[in-house]
Amino acid sequence: MNETQQLCSQCGAQPAMVRENGQVINGKCSECMGRLLRARKASRRASTVRLDFSGEPDLLERIRRIADREYRTIEAQLLYTVKKGLQDMERP
Repeated sequence: MNETQQLCSQCGAQPAMVRENGQVINGKCSECMGRLLRARKASRRASTVRLDFSGEPDLLERIRRIADREYRTIEAQLLYTVKKGLQDMERP
């Protein structure tokens, strides 16, 4: 096993994360990887949309039944339905 530690490819100050066998995981230290993951999570939150189904409870129930049948979460089913609907609308 190599005794010299690879430094983080991002900050260059901390040792990169390694597995128990000494294999470098991703070239980043835990601090930089944490920052990267938090930034990704914030980016996803910025693209989150909330839908209010209070005026259309039957529509939500239909989505829920389809999601159950297709083994998807309600969120995944809504995303699939929106994508499919857009594809259908964009056809000539």
